Amino acid sequence: MKRTGPTHPSRTYRFSLGFWLALVLCTANQPLHAQALLNGNFQKIPLADALKNIEQSGGFSISFDPALVRDVQVQVVFRNKSPEEAFELLLRETALTADFISNRYVVIRKRGESPPPPPLVSLCGQVLDALTREALPFVTVGSNAPGYNTQTDGQGNFNLKFPGPVGKEDQLIFRYLGYQPLVLPVSDLQRKPCKAVTLTPVSNTLMEIVVTDRALDPVELPKDGQAQTGLRTDRAGFVPALGEPDPFRMVQFLPGVASNGDKAGDLIVRGGGSDQNLVLWEGIPIYHTGHLFGVVSALNPYVVNKVNVWKGNFGAEQGGRASCMIDMRSEPTALTKPTLSVGLNLLSAYFSFESPLFNKKGGILIAARGAFSDLIKNKAYQQLFGYATQNSSIQNDVNNQQRDTFLKHAIRIQPVSEFNDANLKLYYQPNEKTRLEMSVYSGADVLRYRVDYNVPSWQFTYTGGDTVQLANVGASIRLTKHWTPNYSTEWQFASSGLLSRYNYAGSFDTLQFPQFSRYQENALQENVFRFDNSWKLTEKQTLRFGFQAIKTDNRFLERAVSQVDTNGTYDWSVNLPANLSAFYGVYRVAKGEDWSFEAGLRQVTFNYTSKSFWEPRFSAQLLVLPGFRLKANAGIYRQFMRQAFIWNNLGLNNEVWFTADESIKLPVLENRQYAVGASYTQGGWMFDVEFYNKLLSPLTGVNLRFNGDPQTISDIRGTENAAGLEFLLRRRRGIHTHWLSYTYSGGIARYDSLNTGVGFPTDNDQRHTFNWMHSFDWKKWSLSFSWNFHSGRPFTPATGVKITLLPDGSVDQEVSYGPRNTARLPDYHRMDVSAQYRFSIGKMKASLGLSIFNFYNRLNVQSRSFFVEKSYDENNEERYAVGSFERTLLGSTGNLFLLMRW
Repeated sequence: MKRTGPTHPSRTYRFSLGFWLALVLCTANQPLHAQALLNGNFQKIPLADALKNIEQSGGFSISFDPALVRDVQVQVVFRNKSPEEAFELLLRETALTADFISNRYVVIRKRGESPPPPPLVSLCGQVLDALTREALPFVTVGSNAPGYNTQTDGQGNFNLKFPGPVGKEDQLIFRYLGYQPLVLPVSDLQRKPCKAVTLTPVSNTLMEIVVTDRALDPVELPKDGQAQTGLRTDRAGFVPALGEPDPFRMVQFLPGVASNGDKAGDLIVRGGGSDQNLVLWEGIPIYHTGHLFGVVSALNPYVVNKVNVWKGNFGAEQGGRASCMIDMRSEPTALTKPTLSVGLNLLSAYFSFESPLFNKKGGILIAARGAFSDLIKNKAYQQLFGYATQNSSIQNDVNNQQRDTFLKHAIRIQPVSEFNDANLKLYYQPNEKTRLEMSVYSGADVLRYRVDYNVPSWQFTYTGGDTVQLANVGASIRLTKHWTPNYSTEWQFASSGLLSRYNYAGSFDTLQFPQFSRYQENALQENVFRFDNSWKLTEKQTLRFGFQAIKTDNRFLERAVSQVDTNGTYDWSVNLPANLSAFYGVYRVAKGEDWSFEAGLRQVTFNYTSKSFWEPRFSAQLLVLPGFRLKANAGIYRQFMRQAFIWNNLGLNNEVWFTADESIKLPVLENRQYAVGASYTQGGWMFDVEFYNKLLSPLTGVNLRFNGDPQTISDIRGTENAAGLEFLLRRRRGIHTHWLSYTYSGGIARYDSLNTGVGFPTDNDQRHTFNWMHSFDWKKWSLSFSWNFHSGRPFTPATGVKITLLPDGSVDQEVSYGPRNTARLPDYHRMDVSAQYRFSIGKMKASLGLSIFNFYNRLNVQSRSFFVEKSYDENNEERYAVGSFERTLLGSTGNLFLLMRW
C-alpha cells in the first residue's frame, strides 16, 4: 500500500495499532501550529497533490491509503476557511471524509467507515518533594484530555493511559496542597524509565501563608485505605506546650489519646498503658521517651517534623506493640544552601545544622540539645523538677525539711538533674530510583541526689545518695530501590540500646560508708532487620510483603548489700534474650479514592513459645459523597516485651522492661480490636468520628497501681475491655482555626482473684475527654490558646480503719477499702496559652515567644492515698481515723523561648 508523492512512515494510513505508535514516535517533536485559516485554488489536480499542498501550507500531517485517492481529481476554490470547512469543500465531490485526530493530524477515510480508535500512550512517573526528595502521595495529575486523570499512590508513583498521538500542546498538570502547580508536556513523560517529577513547596515569599497553614492545619486524616492519622509538626508547631512544638503534646490533641498526668511522652492510647506504644524515630525504637522523668519530650521537637499515629490499627507490616505506633521522621529541607539554627529556653539550649551534600543529591542534618539545670536552677526548672519527683523520697525529704525551722538546718538536700539528646541524619539519592538514609539518635538523663541528716540532740546522723542514669542510643540504615514503576523494595537495619541504672548508698554511721547499698540495672539491646516489598499488580491491585527479624538482649540485675543485717543482702537477675521473626503479606485493591479494601496477615515466631502467632489485619474505606468517607478496620496485635514495677529507695525510674515469658509470670499480651467510622473534609471543614472496641488479655498484676502507687501482684491474670466514641472537628476560616476533639470512653478490668472477680474501671479510665485549640496569625504574631478537660480518674475509697489484735498483745491498724476503683477524683481541666513574634535582622530570621502551661493555675489531682491517723481523746486514749493526702499535677508554668536561623 503506497501513498502517491513523497513517502513518509508517519503518513501511511493503516487501521492498526502499529501505525498509531509509529505516528506518535515520528511526530512527537513536530512544532506546534495554531489553527490557521486555509486558502486553496485547485483546478482539476490529483487529490494527493492537493493534500500535499495543504500539508505544506497549513502545517498539517495528513494520513491516507493511497488506493483511496488514486485517480481522484478535485476542482475547488476556497479562501480564509477553517480547516474543517476547507476539508469539507475539498472532499465534497468525493466518497471520502476527513477525521481530525488533533489540531495537527488529519486522517482521510471512506464515508460510512468507522474511524479507528485512537491509541493509548502509557505515561508514568514518580512525584517527589523538590527539597526533601520525599515521595508525595495522592498528588492530582490532570490533563487537557477530558476523562484522562489520575492520582499518585502512597509511594508517589502514577501510571496514566493518554490518548495519542501526542503533540506538544498536550500537557499534564500536577497539583498538591502546599506546593506550586507544575505543568509538563505529555511527551516528556513518554520516556523510559519513568521520569521523576518534583514539586516545589510554596516559596518563602509566601511565608505568612505558610506559617498560617503550619499553625492551623496539622492533621491529615487517613485516606485511600490507610489507617493512620498524620501530623505535620512543621505545619502545626505552634501548639501550646512548654515552650517548644513538642510532637508528643500534639499527639495528645487527638481523640483517644491522653497523657499519664501532665507528662509528654507517657501516652495512654485508647485505655492502654504507655508501655504498649511503639515509638520510632527514623525506624529506631525509642524506649526513653521523656526527659525529666517524662515531663519533657526526649525527642528534639525542632528535628521531628512528620508524625504518623496508628491507634492500634496499624497494618500487617508492623507489630510488637498492643496499643499504638507513633512513627516520627525528620525531613531536612536545606538542600540549596547550609542552614544554622540556634535556640534557647528556660530549660535547655539547642542547635541544628543542615546542608546539601554530594552535589545536592544528598544532605545532612545535625542537631543537639542540652539542659543547663545543673548550672542554673530557675523557677521553671524548679516547678518541673518538683512535679517530676513528687512521688519520690526527694519530696518526702523536702517536706520534712520545711516542716519546722529546726529541721531546715538539720537536713541538707542537694539534687542535680540534667538531660541531653542528639540527632544525625545523612541521606544520598543518586537518582530517582535509589535513596540511602542513615540516622543516629542519642538521649540521656542523669539525676544525682544527696541528703544529709545531722541532729546532735537526737544523736541521729544519716548520709545517703541516689543516682539515676537513663540512656537510649540507636542507629538505622535504610535503602529504598524502585526497580520498575510497579515494583520497589526497602531494606532497613535499626539498632536501639537502653541502659537504665539506679544506685543507692547510705549510712547511719559517720565512720562506715556505705552501710546499705542497692544497685539496679536494666540493659536492653534490640536489633531489627526489615525487608519490605511493594508490587503493583494492576491499576487497582497492590501486593506488599516482607520479612522482619528482631534479636533482643534484655537483662535486669538487682543487688542489695547490708553491712548491718545479712538478711538484707541478696543478688538476683533475669536474663531473657529473645529472637523474633515475622513474615507478612498485604493485598490491597482500590479504585482511586472511591473505595479500597486491604487484607493482611502477619505470622510471628517467638523463641519463648513453641506456637506460631497469626495476626490478621483488615481495613476498608468507601467514598460515599464528595468529601464524605466511611471506614473500618480490625486486627489482632501482640506484644512480646512488657514493663513491670520494681521497688527502689528513691521511688523514681522503677519501671523495667522484661521479655514476655511464662517463667516470670509475664505472658505475651494480645489485643483484639476493631473500629468503624466516617470522615468529612470540605473547604475549611474537617470532621472525623470513630467507634472502637478492644480486648486486652492476659493482664497481670506486675503493672497494677493502687490509688497511684505501684502494686505488684505477679500471680494474678485478668482481661481489659475498652470501648469509645471519638470525634475530631477542625474549622479553618481565614487566619483562624478551631480544633476540637472529644472522646467518650470506658475501660473495665476483670481479675479472677482481685475485687472478688467483679469487673472494675481501669486506672486509666476517663469517661469524657475534651480538647479545644484556637490558633491564628496576625502580621508577625502567632497566638494560640488551648483548653483541656477530662473527667476524674477512678480510685478506691477508704471505708475505715481495721484494728487487729496481735498474739503479743499489740494492736495493728490498717486502712480498709471499699470495692476497687468505685470513686472518682475531681475533674481535670487547664488552659495553655502561647504567643510568638517573628522578626528578621539582616540574614537572620528569628522568633521570640512565651508559653504558659496551666494558665489559671488549676490544682488538678493526680492521685489520692490514705493512711491511719492516730489521735487522743479527752481521756488520753488512742483513737484511729483515716487520713488522706493528694498528689497534684503541674501548676502554672511559664517558659520563654528564642529561635534564630541563618
